[in-house]
Amino acid sequence: MGKKFSNVPEMIKDVLEDGKVKNEALQEINKKSLAKFLFYLRCEHGLTQTELANRIGCTQSRISKIENSYNYEISVQDLLDYGQATNLKLELGYRNKDARLVDLIAFHVQRIQECVHKLTDCSKGDKSMCEGAVKVIVGMVNQLIGIVQESFAKLDVVQKRKVRDSREEIHLSLPIKNKVAEAHKMVEV
Repeated sequence: MGKKFSNVPEMIKDVLEDGKVKNEALQEINKKSLAKFLFYLRCEHGLTQTELANRIGCTQSRISKIENSYNYEISVQDLLDYGQATNLKLELGYRNKDARLVDLIAFHVQRIQECVHKLTDCSKGDKSMCEGAVKVIVGMVNQLIGIVQESFAKLDVVQKRKVRDSREEIHLSLPIKNKVAEAHKMVEV
């Protein structure tokens, strides 16, 4: 059995030997990356081109044309239509091409903080929503703890580090039930 590839660019990099042909093929694929994403989006939602066209209010041939277009041929309206048809909200943005990974992490932490504040603000005064918000926040904290533990485990330097010269290794644990109950009481207003 032959070698398996997870995507076409990976295959091109491995199979083509001529550097110029390889670069041209990869550039051609990159020029249609937006169309391929829209194709993926449609497929991910289990829609045929005809079904998507019916949701948008256009013809199937229009969808085919979009999904075979170069990036510069796709309009913002096309993006909005795909989002509407797949019940997704379009978000566009720019970031510095030279942004450091730590800056991206800080940005996303800030976005998480904004969303959590919105969640707690809209939950005020409604006991059921407060209880739901607590469950969401506790679940998020558990996920974050898992991410931190997993990341620390990958860092050989941190694994052997001791806390205050004691024999205990650094350990992060999940919130205990009493802490969850306290958090729940604090949210109730």
